[in-house]
Amino acid sequence: GIPFGHQTPVHIEPGQTLQVQVGGTGCLIQGRLVLSDPNRKVDWSTQTWSADLFTKFPRIEPPRDLDASQRQEWLRDFWQSDKGRALSRSGRSFPLEIKPDGSFTVEDVPPGAYELRVTLYGTPVDRTIPMPAYRPIASISQDITVPEPSEDPSTQSLDLGTLTLCAQ
Repeated sequence: GIPFGHQTPVHIEPGQTLQVQVGGTGCLIQGRLVLSDPNRKVDWSTQTWSADLFTKFPRIEPPRDLDASQRQEWLRDFWQSDKGRALSRSGRSFPLEIKPDGSFTVEDVPPGAYELRVTLYGTPVDRTIPMPAYRPIASISQDITVPEPSEDPSTQSLDLGTLTLCAQ
């Protein structure tokens, strides 16, 4: 449940001092969530359990000539390999800070391909109750590309506009 957006591995030798910048170089992403049913009242900040921006990984495809059991073994081996572990470690998750009106921001997102996922529930979410106790009423999954930064400070912000969650 704790977001892990910034990873800055460092190695400090005994007796040395090291200055490290964690974050502060990414893009501010903003937008507004709306429900496909405009007549339904929603408090976005209390009715969402998860609202995050996730690293979008490339699709991992086993060789086509494998049967189902061999494909499963190939995938297991891939994710246990150095390449698979490196890919897994490169994943990031950034939580959306959602206000009651549906407006949101995500701060300090590095360039790359992401997937924005939000699930809205019919009632305010009590985080002490397990998830299956809630029934989702709407969701969205949308690909987002954060561009490389430029010299122009205005490009350090990406406005996604209005995103409509489809009722389930």
